Parts: sequence; C-alpha cells; structure tokens
Amino acid sequence: RVTMLSGAAARLLADVMGRRIEDLGGELGASAVEAHRAALRGGAGRYRLTRRGRELEAHVSPLFDADGQPVGCVGLAVDITEPEALL
Repeated sequence: RVTMLSGAAARLLADVMGRRIEDLGGELGASAVEAHRAALRGGAGRYRLTRRGRELEAHVSPLFDADGQPVGCVGLAVDITEPEALL
C-alpha cells in the first residue's frame, strides 16, 4: 500500500495514496508493479511513468526490519521532463 507521499509526488500521485501497488498496474504500468515487488523481495527496481504531463523516473528500494527482513519499500521519483517541453 502507498502510505506516504511528499513534495511534488504528493501532487502528481495523490490519487494512489492508500491503494495497493498491485491494484495500480493499469495506471502506473507493469514495470512499476514489478519494481515494487523486487523491493519487497529485498532487491531494487526502477521504472518510468508519465503523470499529468510530467515524465518521472522512480527508484524503489527495500525497507528492512531489525532482523534484516524486507517489510516494505521506499521510493524516490525524479521529474525528468525535458525543459524544452515546458516552454
């Protein structure tokens, strides 16, 4: 489940808050779901998506508990929209 968003992601992805990643495949794409699954297995993943006219590159990594077991994931999305496209 998406439990926290901040910064620009909060505006661009507000509609995904509280929803399960598996349920967002149609909106975010299969690569987004697979990247999150990889993080939940202890790996890392990345994917690109377009939301509200902005191109984002997202990186997802596992979040571990005190025993070193993956219990969630944390991600960072960077706006990579071409500056020329904004003019």
